[in-house]
Amino acid sequence: MARTALLLLALGACNPDQDIDEPIAPPVIAPYADSAPLTDLGREAIALAPAWLRADLGLALRQQEAARADELAALIVDAALPSTIDEIAFAIAHTSPEVLGDEDFHAELLSLNAELIYAHDAELDYVELVETGVAGEDDDFWTTATYQYLGDEGQPSELTVDRDIYYWFVVHPKIEDESPWFIDAWDPCGSHTLECAADPDTGWFWREFLWDVARDTCPVEGHCPTLDTWLPGVPYVWNGLGYGDAEGAIREIVEFTLSEPVEGYRWLVFGAYDERSIQPNRIYGLGRGNCGEWADMSTALARTGLIPNANASPASWDHTWNAFYDGSWVEWEPVNFWIDHAYGAPFSNYITRGDGLVLLQTPDYTDQVFTMEIEVVDAEDVPVPGASVSVWSPWVIHGTEYWSYAGEAPTNEEGVATFPLVALQRYAIRVETPIGSWPVEEGYITYASRDVDVGETDVKRYALEATLPTGLQATEVGFEGRTEATLTISFTDPGARTLALSQRFGTTYTVEAAVPEIEGVLVDGDNLALLEAGEPFEAAWIGPAADAEVDLPLDHAWYLVLSNASQMSTAVTGTLTVALDPLDAGAWEEAATPLDLPYELLPGGHLAVSLAPAER
Repeated sequence: MARTALLLLALGACNPDQDIDEPIAPPVIAPYADSAPLTDLGREAIALAPAWLRADLGLALRQQEAARADELAALIVDAALPSTIDEIAFAIAHTSPEVLGDEDFHAELLSLNAELIYAHDAELDYVELVETGVAGEDDDFWTTATYQYLGDEGQPSELTVDRDIYYWFVVHPKIEDESPWFIDAWDPCGSHTLECAADPDTGWFWREFLWDVARDTCPVEGHCPTLDTWLPGVPYVWNGLGYGDAEGAIREIVEFTLSEPVEGYRWLVFGAYDERSIQPNRIYGLGRGNCGEWADMSTALARTGLIPNANASPASWDHTWNAFYDGSWVEWEPVNFWIDHAYGAPFSNYITRGDGLVLLQTPDYTDQVFTMEIEVVDAEDVPVPGASVSVWSPWVIHGTEYWSYAGEAPTNEEGVATFPLVALQRYAIRVETPIGSWPVEEGYITYASRDVDVGETDVKRYALEATLPTGLQATEVGFEGRTEATLTISFTDPGARTLALSQRFGTTYTVEAAVPEIEGVLVDGDNLALLEAGEPFEAAWIGPAADAEVDLPLDHAWYLVLSNASQMSTAVTGTLTVALDPLDAGAWEEAATPLDLPYELLPGGHLAVSLAPAER
């Protein structure tokens, strides 16, 4: 009898008196482990967010501690205005994780930011927010904006900007190098400090401060102009003319910055000394600044008025100005009342997104352009995706040459970063990655290109001293025992994001990337423990994470693991569907319930799904 019982147990039966042909309960497929788990509130927020933002939102929440992730997710779940859900979700998904995790950042600022956009829209005549889809009713929804313009011959026109322009250059709460904090405009911040955080009870966000709070909190009555008395009633953004002929909201903002609220007293003057700030509120409180402060202020003013705007910076020149968007980027410099002006000498130029990604705009300023391509490989000559490559160019002040930052870009899946730059000049570069840099010495740059002619492409190749991650240390051993079921694995909506470090700001930005091959393995419990410990292990099945069918026994629990261990800077996203079907028809009382599992795998991360057989 004992021998018979052992034989039946080997065939999957627990009771020697049970007929092995009798249908049994189906196995249970369930999520088991996640190297960067989402909280329940995080999953709820992702489900409420528009479909186009869910993957990036998931990646953003996974990079925060659980308490901060819940704080951010609650902004979406508890949004007072459903129409603001997409703006809040975008700001969470596309603000650097280092910024969101900072102890001086208050998550409620993101809700306030979104609510103020809708409040100001109701007051402005030259812009109207346009909703596509409805939060809570449609799976996907988004907002953009339609602007009124006046042609140089007086003919009216309108422009609905692309979704990306609206979210990045109107909605995003971060302009450039400042932090999205509440700031007390009237509190001295120290001569060597660029920004000092305040609590929500003692400070304000620039979008509210510049609209009306500056007037209401002004230390000297009548000395603090605000946009709520300047922009309402203005019928169009711009009439297409430059200098003193410009009209519309753009001119009003220029006039605002140059205004004298009290005769003989200008609230903002040119010239910086003592305390310098990168916070619009404090620049307002100080009432002074050089080109950098004026650029920060002008972008904050324009975005408060819902006009797409960014700071613009040239290479090889200690200067900055602004650019507003009217179908293309138009340069303007309020301190000089310059609108749609052009500088004589060609130069490389860039603007910055709120997450720190630098966008090179050299072809917008000159046709004297060549292309520099920087190839980065590891010590084994393998292309390195997601490396940060910065470009530097020289400029001369009083006979002394300095090398200044001229932009940066991440390498693609082929390990190549591409730069449109002004021709016939000199350039240097620096490469930064999680596995090493070039040059190796911290703070150094290396020559990369010199005097390349217009229209040519200059390619340089740099090899790091380290190697890329190798992935899982697995040995495939196959299955033992009678196969009982077919495991079907399928993937939908695969995507990938490069998580690259900005050399200029020291924060992480995200860009779309080619989907890399990730690993899939089937292991038992003992080998799952070895996998999670980073030790070599045995897998019954190893394959790329692609659609597959695998026949397997069900005498014990199996764990299907997806691993992104071979990636240094690339996160992968998508939905995994796992199904089990018996090889013998009628073996189970009912069909096993398939699992649909959305996933976001950070570089080096993994998730596991358990395939637990019914008790027999």
